[in-house]
Amino acid sequence: MEKIKNILETALFLGLTLGLYGLMALTLPLFQDSQGLLVMTDWADISRSGPIHLLLFVSAAACALLGTLLMEWVPSLSPGLMANLWSLTYFFIWIDSVFFLCQENRSVRYLEALGLGILFIYVFFLLIHVQAAQNPAPAAVESWKPKVVGQWFWGWMGFYFGLSCLMAYDSLGGQSVRMVLAFGAMALCFFNYLLCLWLKKSGTRESGPFSLAGRRFFTAWFSVLTLLWVAERFFGL
Repeated sequence: MEKIKNILETALFLGLTLGLYGLMALTLPLFQDSQGLLVMTDWADISRSGPIHLLLFVSAAACALLGTLLMEWVPSLSPGLMANLWSLTYFFIWIDSVFFLCQENRSVRYLEALGLGILFIYVFFLLIHVQAAQNPAPAAVESWKPKVVGQWFWGWMGFYFGLSCLMAYDSLGGQSVRMVLAFGAMALCFFNYLLCLWLKKSGTRESGPFSLAGRRFFTAWFSVLTLLWVAERFFGL
């Protein structure tokens, strides 16, 4: 039974992860279009807003479920960390599309739905925190699960780094709003880096060189993005 449970959990974990990657491909302007693919369909019409509202709440539930799996596989990850990680991830996934839809339809309904999704994530992990306080003894975790989670964080870090570079490059072509997304992707990459560092320290592994390299890397990355923003904003690069 334990083996079947692990297989189902792993399948769910991978499925939800791929689903979020796919959702980002729809909501973020990854291609040469001015907006994400989702808002360029008929769903952008306020009279057909049902599917987008449904997708907003389904994606919030997916974020909450992924956070639950992460805490089960790595008990040192607290509900507070997961609430912050997934609320920021959820906000980043949707903010560009939601902002465009609100402007296009002159309605704040999509923004309200986004806010409810974030509220749901925080309340969900608050309830988990309350339940964990009543049952403080964590179950035993198999050794391979933290390793998978560590590699999973590395995957997100690589994705966000590539996304930040893409958004920064596109901003030089006259789409300055994408520089905001570049900084947002950098922030999420940094958050995933901190969680990866947390895992190293929790596993009693040497984290000094990794910590130093991370600080230098993110300082350099932030400096480059800032210089690009200044060049584009004030010198029309």
